[in-house]
Amino acid sequence: MTGHDDGGRPPAPPVAGPAIPPAPGSSGHAAQPPHRRRPHPARPRPETWTLLDIVLVSAVIGLSLALAALISARYPDDIPGEMGRTFPLVLIALVIQACLMLAGMLIVGRVWRRHPWVLFGLHPARWWWLVIAAPLTALAFLPIRLAVGLVVQLLIDPSLQMASAMEEALFPDVNLAGGLLVILAGGLAIPFAEELFFRGMIFSWLRQRMGLWAAALLSGLVFGLFHLYPPTAVSAFVLGVVLALVYERSGSLWPAVAIHAVNNTLIFVLAFAAMALSRLLDLPLP
Repeated sequence: MTGHDDGGRPPAPPVAGPAIPPAPGSSGHAAQPPHRRRPHPARPRPETWTLLDIVLVSAVIGLSLALAALISARYPDDIPGEMGRTFPLVLIALVIQACLMLAGMLIVGRVWRRHPWVLFGLHPARWWWLVIAAPLTALAFLPIRLAVGLVVQLLIDPSLQMASAMEEALFPDVNLAGGLLVILAGGLAIPFAEELFFRGMIFSWLRQRMGLWAAALLSGLVFGLFHLYPPTAVSAFVLGVVLALVYERSGSLWPAVAIHAVNNTLIFVLAFAAMALSRLLDLPLP
C-alpha cells in the first residue's frame, strides 16, 4: 500500500513546456550580463571640473605673469653681477609660473573640490608609454616643432631682429649653474604644471562637452595663445594638440608630461648650446 488512491499506477512525469530556441548568434548557454567598459580617464565623470575652476586657476596664472612682468620692469637689463648669471630673469619667471600654477591647481582641486589625484589625470600609465612611446614621440615631434617655429619666425620677422632681441632677453650670459637651473625649471617643472592645467583640467572639461578633435584643437589653441610670442605660440598649438591626443589614447597624463618634458629640455639645451657656440666663434645667432 502506498497510501494513494491511484489504482497502482505510477505518477505521471511532469509535462515539459515548449522548447524556446536560443537567440540568434548565441551559443545556447545562459545569458551573461553585458560587459561594461571602464570609462576613459581622459573623460571623467560629468562636472569633475567646472568653468569656475578654470577661471580661478587662470587668475592665479595671470598673477604669476604679472609678478614676472614686475620683476622684469625692476631689472630691465637682467639682474646684475654674479647673482644674475646664476639666477637670470628667465629662471625666476619660470619658477614663479610653475609654483603658482601648481598652487592654483592644488587649492582648487585638492582643497576646495577634494578631488583625488586620478581626477587630475595622474593615472598609472603602461610602462611602454613612458619607456618607448613618449620618448619616440618627443624626438619625432621636435623637428616639426622647430620647423613650424622657424617658418612663422621668417614670415613675421625675416631679418630675425625680434628673435635676437628675445634671445638676449631670455638667455643672457648665465653660468653653468644658472643654465642647469633654467633647464630643470623649464624642462621639468613647467611641463608638469602646464599638463595638469591645459590637459588635466581644460582638455578634460572640453572633452565632457564635445568630440575628441574639437576638444584637442580648442585646448591646443588655448595652450598656444598662452605662449604669446607668435613662433612659439604656433608650435605650442601643434604640441598641445598632440599631447591632448596622447592623453586621450593612453588614459594617463604621465605620457603627455614625459613628451612635454623631453621636448622642452631639448629646446633649452639646443638654445644654450647654440648661444655658447655663437659666442665661442663670435658669430651672430640666426
